[in-house]
Amino acid sequence: MMSVKEISNYSRKIVMTIENQLVSKLFKLGNLFFLILGALWLFSSIYFIHYYLKIDFTNLSSRQTLFLVCLMAILIFLLWFRKVIVKVFKDLFHFFNCRKKLVLFVIVVIQFVVTITSIRLASADSTIIYNIATNQDFALSTNYISINPNNYFLLLWMKLIYLMFGNQTILMLGIWNIFFIDASICLIYFTNKKCLDKSVSDLSYFLLVLILGLSPQYIYTYSDPIALFFLSLSLFLFVMAVKRNYSAVHMSLAGGVFAVANGFRPTLLIFAIAGVIVLFKGLVDKKYHSNIKLILRSVLLFLVSFLCVTQLQSFSLRTQHFVQFEEDRSRTLLYYIDLGLTHGGNEHADLPNDVVSAIGNERNISALSDIHRRLKNHDISSFTNHLLYKYYWMTNEGMFGWIQEKVLNEDSHLDNQALLKFQQNTFSRFIRSIVYTQGTRYAYYAASIQIVWIVISFSICIYPFFYSEKEYKLWMQIAIFGGLLYLLIFEAGRTRYLIQFLPAVITISACGLQNSLNFLKRNSLLNKF
Repeated sequence: MMSVKEISNYSRKIVMTIENQLVSKLFKLGNLFFLILGALWLFSSIYFIHYYLKIDFTNLSSRQTLFLVCLMAILIFLLWFRKVIVKVFKDLFHFFNCRKKLVLFVIVVIQFVVTITSIRLASADSTIIYNIATNQDFALSTNYISINPNNYFLLLWMKLIYLMFGNQTILMLGIWNIFFIDASICLIYFTNKKCLDKSVSDLSYFLLVLILGLSPQYIYTYSDPIALFFLSLSLFLFVMAVKRNYSAVHMSLAGGVFAVANGFRPTLLIFAIAGVIVLFKGLVDKKYHSNIKLILRSVLLFLVSFLCVTQLQSFSLRTQHFVQFEEDRSRTLLYYIDLGLTHGGNEHADLPNDVVSAIGNERNISALSDIHRRLKNHDISSFTNHLLYKYYWMTNEGMFGWIQEKVLNEDSHLDNQALLKFQQNTFSRFIRSIVYTQGTRYAYYAASIQIVWIVISFSICIYPFFYSEKEYKLWMQIAIFGGLLYLLIFEAGRTRYLIQFLPAVITISACGLQNSLNFLKRNSLLNKF
């Protein structure tokens, strides 16, 4: 007969087994939903190609006919010489893989050329923040920061650059963005190299170079590049902390840097939530039993450092005197949920005036009332269509919403007269005809980038078939999942919002691509192909 103690231990084991099974099934269910989101993402990226091609098959022009004939000829050529082409691609990848520094150097040169020839003051929020940073009277008269306190860090950054460089501010912001983007590429690569296979880190490097390094986002002087940099740096520091037996210094730095990233983009808190979920799963699976004290200390250090920087930011905003700030005017979460329910998910003009201009407690009351009104106007079918439409514009464009934003054009403002004069030469106009959405050569450039985006989308769609519970992979997968769900609920409507999630997107994409290649090799399909 079993003793009470034995019965208790046996019962505990049964409960723990059930818990493990439930958690495992929950994560597998999440992986299934991730597959659905990935498939929709892939469809969006492929379907968006027609935006560039604009082909009406019922009324083809001579140029479109020639294009289709050439495309068919290329496809036949690729199919006929498939083995040779596969070998060429392998050799090229090996060649460039051994010369990553050279690749990065070429990218930097291209970025500098585009910056000098094409940078202007971007429209929308970037213009307002620039005017606040450079015009004290305007700064004290506008409520922009009161309404959008999340852009306070960006304002401080622009103000610093303006105080240092004067009318060279726009150019210097672009040059710094080059640094932020290229440093992010390197940081993500080194982080993946520490956590994953070398082949995965190599693939992530080249995917980043192609989709981000060749993207013109650095000439859009908004917060995305700098937020991406601090997030990438925080992830790198966190991984280094874990690799060095939960180093207190690295973990504290990771928390502080993450707070800065979160200051630029509050949605990055999703990465922290995803990390907590992975930690919880590890505790349930008893993976961290031997290091539980070190882990708890590390979490505490990260949290303290994060809160210190966050509180410092809040204190600075409340006590500064160079820009107008009224705390009770800031937009609430309910405001952004209401905004997410507009047709495209980002149409502020579609919100009622009582929601936009609300102050204090009225902000949530008016927003909640409008949310109820919008939801009552939907049935299941129309609401599903709304989410699908919103998701399409969230994931479709490899240029990160460049064609939607249209933030730069030939009429864009530029204070630097010497640079403006240089931009009038034939070479500069040629570059802008490629980079600007209104340019005659933009479609070819964008379509090329879109092909890379389709590859990334395909790899994300494929990844769930190779689902892994390895901590870092699971962390990044949950971060993507959480980011997509967040954007479906709150403000979205363009792929620029995915820049902040690129460390996760590219990591999972590289894993999916590598797993696919390994599967083909194992089954000798590459040789047959």
